Amino acid sequence: MKRMKTKLENAFYKTLLASLSGSSGSRSSKRTDDLHTHFEKDILKEINHTPGEYFHERKIKTADGSFNVDIIFENANIQIAILLKSIASSFNKNRKNYANTIMGEAFRYLSGYENRRLLHVNYIPTTAPRFNKEGDVLAIENTKPQDLSYFYEQINNTFSRKPLEVNFKFEINSLIFENANTRKEIYENLRRIGPSSIRSVNSEEQLLHLVNFFNNENSE
Repeated sequence: MKRMKTKLENAFYKTLLASLSGSSGSRSSKRTDDLHTHFEKDILKEINHTPGEYFHERKIKTADGSFNVDIIFENANIQIAILLKSIASSFNKNRKNYANTIMGEAFRYLSGYENRRLLHVNYIPTTAPRFNKEGDVLAIENTKPQDLSYFYEQINNTFSRKPLEVNFKFEINSLIFENANTRKEIYENLRRIGPSSIRSVNSEEQLLHLVNFFNNENSE
């Protein structure tokens, strides 16, 4: 678990650095590809011992068409979609949008397919900057993830195979934000201090949820 904790911290550091490197954040394919590769190699292959194959950025059929899934794990009996999000800034402003996306993905992917399971994995800082369009820091906020328990209960009542949401939370060293007035200055502080500026606060608990999720698949 300790080794995976370090790998989670390093991965979040890299995606955070990439997100802050541009004038309005980074949504480059390399940033997401790196996150997907990390999660498969450093986490999934360590805890999932079910025989099967992994696929990245795969288009999956749904009742209303199709959409791209970050990582697919499948064998002859089951298909598991793994959807990853790593948030760097303006979390509270967009948290209801994240919730809408998560719930929409769940119903689109699971509807009409008995052999499917869904895993949402979110990388969330405990504090995050909020910027204006010019990249100036408006505030450093404590993040407030949306409580989706009611909606997951409705999903669990609808589908026989229950989805799982895992939220890896990370503390960012306060020195990263000290005297930083712009996105660029936060980026420079993060790069200067390095990966030690990131600390996972709940990796063991969340990794156990993942282990139980895949163990349940093995036992069915």
